[in-house]
Amino acid sequence: MAQRTVLSERQVKSRAALLGMSVLAVNDKAGFGTNYIYRLWGKDTVTLESVNRIAMALGCNVCDLIEVVEVEH
Repeated sequence: MAQRTVLSERQVKSRAALLGMSVLAVNDKAGFGTNYIYRLWGKDTVTLESVNRIAMALGCNVCDLIEVVEVEH
């Protein structure tokens, strides 16, 4: 099986919850357009700038928000 690195929906939601924030609040704090953050889940190509903006909104490191997942080819 191959692996890919993705923005972790689970980590973003978990960190937002710990801060008492909704995902939409993170989206707004990161300065994204309406519901943009939801369109990032599972994408192969999320820019580092986008991940960095989410990390800044959550007060964490970019590395805290990415994960390696296995995919079948």
